[in-house]
Amino acid sequence: MQSIRNTVILFLCVGAISCGSLMVDKNTHDYPQASKDAFLSSCMSSSGGKQEACSCMLAKVQEHYTYGEMADLEQKMKSGQTPAEFTEFMKQTTQSCATPTIGAAVPSKSVQPQ
Repeated sequence: MQSIRNTVILFLCVGAISCGSLMVDKNTHDYPQASKDAFLSSCMSSSGGKQEACSCMLAKVQEHYTYGEMADLEQKMKSGQTPAEFTEFMKQTTQSCATPTIGAAVPSKSVQPQ
């Protein structure tokens, strides 16, 4: 769980630094590209390169939390007050994204009639 917390913090910190003076709509669910890139990079490092799972997690985080909500969560996490709801959401998201969907692991083969 610590790696998830670190991923989220890195994701927001790098995004804030990279975006600098850019105005970011805090009510958007479409995070700045620098934030998305930082999240994916950190997630890939901590997950052993599981790009599909990391992309899935990013999509679920963006769908559930606005950019402003994530910034607020970052402040709470930095002060050691990670909300239980967020921890549970990330736990479920990690499990959901790490579990391959049925049929996804085995590509279908087309059989040619003889």
